[in-house]
Amino acid sequence: MFDPLLYAALVFLSLCNCYVGCMAEVVTSNIRHIENGRTPNAGCSIFPGALVLPVVFVLAALGLNHLLQHLGYTIVGAFGLAMASADYRTYRKNYQKLRRLLAQTPSVT
Repeated sequence: MFDPLLYAALVFLSLCNCYVGCMAEVVTSNIRHIENGRTPNAGCSIFPGALVLPVVFVLAALGLNHLLQHLGYTIVGAFGLAMASADYRTYRKNYQKLRRLLAQTPSVT
């Protein structure tokens, strides 16, 4: 059974994963910049992941739904939530470290 609303939810979840992963990458990269004596001006492009990850999520769910009826949504959704949670945890941990580093080296800002 094809349920477009569940696939749309997977696309939304994959885009949220791209955003949270990009936030974590920017904070982590800026920490590396400060540790190496550079200005913390790292960035991240969300578009390569935002184009690929929704396709991967939907195709994985389609394939798993074909093998295990209606479990593809659950498996891919749980994986997406775990991935977003891990990225958000990394972001929160590294954001605190970045704030401390910026406070210690005011000439970097």
